[in-house]
Amino acid sequence: MSDFVYPRHGCIQELMLKEKAWTAKFIRRQREEKAEEAAKSAVKANWEKQAEDMIMNFVNSPSKTSLQSYKTLPARSSSPASIRSRSSQPLSLAGAMAMEG
Repeated sequence: MSDFVYPRHGCIQELMLKEKAWTAKFIRRQREEKAEEAAKSAVKANWEKQAEDMIMNFVNSPSKTSLQSYKTLPARSSSPASIRSRSSQPLSLAGAMAMEG
């Protein structure tokens, strides 16, 4: 009686091995996805850092046109300037900065 083997015992072991294989496959795939996400976030962080550095270099660099425009600003007269003449100087400065960059 002690040598009796249940007929379904082999099937249970097969199912346990299949489940173990699926679990290992799932864990491997999950690790690969995490590694891909980490690589993508590193590339994105690198691009953001480069963009930030480029903007900071542009902001901190002395502009030829901005220096010239400050030197050639007319003295303020006693009469108030029109809205168009007040905004033309900053607009021309902004246009020059856009042409440089």
